[in-house]
Amino acid sequence: MEHAFLVYPIIEEDGTEQWICEFPELKGCIGVGDTFQEAVDEGMLNKAVWIEAAQEMGRTIPASKSLDSSEYSGRFNLRIPKSLHRNLALKAEQEGVSLNSLCTSILAEGLGERRAQTVYNLSISMPSPVPTEIENHWSDGKQKVTKFPQTA
Repeated sequence: MEHAFLVYPIIEEDGTEQWICEFPELKGCIGVGDTFQEAVDEGMLNKAVWIEAAQEMGRTIPASKSLDSSEYSGRFNLRIPKSLHRNLALKAEQEGVSLNSLCTSILAEGLGERRAQTVYNLSISMPSPVPTEIENHWSDGKQKVTKFPQTA
């Protein structure tokens, strides 16, 4: 069964670049690599393991959805508060770009940030010994600490 996948880079806090291969229909199924091809290769291996494990547990394998861009027009309507519309228009004018360009840029940046946070949280590999806590930093400035039980 073919499943569409997305491949994109993320930049870690230390400046190193990692590539992510994500299968949107297979929740949590990703591959990570130092290069585009390494991420795809690992992703394909992980997809096979993901499907095999799901079948062994008697779970239904999600049908593949098309990610073909030709199915999307590139247009949609969005209703927003008048005050937000005003603020966006003022910001676009200030930056010397169209309102459409500004909104496209903001949406793309937001989607990329969210995807990077999601993938980062999924791709944590635990060193030995397992840490007692991991700090997660959220875009709203708040910090969450996830504590792990100690194992013998």
